[in-house]
Amino acid sequence: MITLAVLTLVALATGFFDAIAGGGGLIIVLLGGHVLCVTGLAMGAGQFAGSRLGARAVIGGGARLVRPMIVVTSRLMATRLLMSPGNPARAWIMNALSGVFGG
Repeated sequence: MITLAVLTLVALATGFFDAIAGGGGLIIVLLGGHVLCVTGLAMGAGQFAGSRLGARAVIGGGARLVRPMIVVTSRLMATRLLMSPGNPARAWIMNALSGVFGG
């Protein structure tokens, strides 16, 4: 049976290994001299601020906020993938739409 203690231990282990992997990657990139420090710090600050705002929104709004966001995000991602130029179904969809709209 999975208990809260087991889930906590798994989460801690996952965070530890994620930090090790990220730190190892950073060291390799630093040794290669391919780091844009200002850009990286700006991205880190944006990720921190976005995480804080997102966590507060979820705590305040709960499922009323999260469910519609998941639906909208999923639909936008599916539309983007479906309409990408490399997708073979795109031509079929565009032909179908041009027949419907007379284009």
